[in-house]
This record gives sequence, C-alpha cells and structure tokens, in this order.
Amino acid sequence: MIVKQLVLDMRDLEQKLGISLDKAVLSTLPYPVVMSSIQTNNTSNVLRTYQLPNNPQLALACIKIENYLNVNSSCPREYLVQRIKELAEGDCLHKYRWSEKDQLQTTDSQILLNLFCTFMDEQLFPNSDLMAAQERRFTSRHFVVTNQDPALVNSKVILYQTSFHPPHVNLFVNRKDIWEIRKGPDNLFDALVLFVLYVNKNCLGYVQTCYLGSRSIQLLKVID
Repeated sequence: MIVKQLVLDMRDLEQKLGISLDKAVLSTLPYPVVMSSIQTNNTSNVLRTYQLPNNPQLALACIKIENYLNVNSSCPREYLVQRIKELAEGDCLHKYRWSEKDQLQTTDSQILLNLFCTFMDEQLFPNSDLMAAQERRFTSRHFVVTNQDPALVNSKVILYQTSFHPPHVNLFVNRKDIWEIRKGPDNLFDALVLFVLYVNKNCLGYVQTCYLGSRSIQLLKVID
C-alpha cells in the first residue's frame, strides 16, 4: 500500500513538474543543500531548487516526496526512483531483492524500511503539510542503526538495523532486550510483523498517538 501510493504521488508530481523525478534538478545539487531546504521546510528554497514558479503547494508536494527519497546520501537518485517504481509493480513486492552484489549499493530492505518509517512519521503529523527532520517522531524514537545505542532512545520498541550488507533488522524492546530475528530474505518483513505484534500486545495498538488499526494505516490487519 505504501509503495504503490508513493509511486502514484510521484507520477502525479512528475506530471506537474514536467520532468521525471530521477532527472529532476534537485539531484544535481549538493546533498547538504538539498536536505537543508527539505528539513527546514523552506518552500522558497525548494522552489528555486526545482526551478519552479511561485507555487507553494507544489513545493509542499516536493517536500513530501523528497522525505520518502531521503534514504542516504550515497544512493544514486536514478537507482532509487527506479527501484521504488519497480517494487510497486504487481502484488506482494514480487520484485523485492534481499541483497545486492555491489556492497555499496542501497538494498531494497533499506529503501522499504525508510518508506515505512517516513509513512509512520507522516501519520504522527496528520494535521501538517510539512515534516521537518526534528518532526520525524517515529524515526527518531523507533528506528536505530548499527552505530547507535538503542538503549539511549526512550522507546519501548525499536527497529534496530544491525547490518546493511546483508541487511538485517532486530527488535530492541523494553530498553534492554534484543529480539534476534532470523536472517535471510524475509528478515525485514518478520521484523515489521513482530513490531506490530509487540505494539498491539503491549501498547494497545498505539505508537505514541497513532493507532495501527486506523483506516489510514491498517497494520493490525497483518496480524489478524
């Protein structure tokens, strides 16, 4: 659902921009400059970045999409946009690839995990068209990568990415316990299901103020 809707939004934006997002002017600018505009929600900078006329609503649409495309600074934009569109094809992510031969290449697991976290960030900010870095309430409290200490994050349950190549995610729960999740192609999906199960059992289905069974999320259906 998340990937398909994102691609629909991307195509709508591409039509309005008159250019493919993987060829957008944004991709030629230094990454810190790009993210500074996005993270501060500076619509004027975004308009200049995309070389757009004064259209704040279009700038907001660009900001929303760019948050989803903010996987990491080393991932080629053309590759990222292509993979997201390919993952949206057909049903059940049938084009998902667990690992890449190139150890420097961003994996589908990283891409999907970023899409999930960004989607949840948006759900925790339902009344805002803008989402600055400091407002990433889900990502900042429920996702940690291998070079960070999850025990320092004030959260009952955290998606803890312990390896990028091959990609591997565990759960860190109750601020002290690591739930080791089996390795392999299904690791990310197992981790997400266990995350939902934990939240449903121990947090009444709520992630902060966000109910995972709401119409806009519908994650509790996964464990029915």
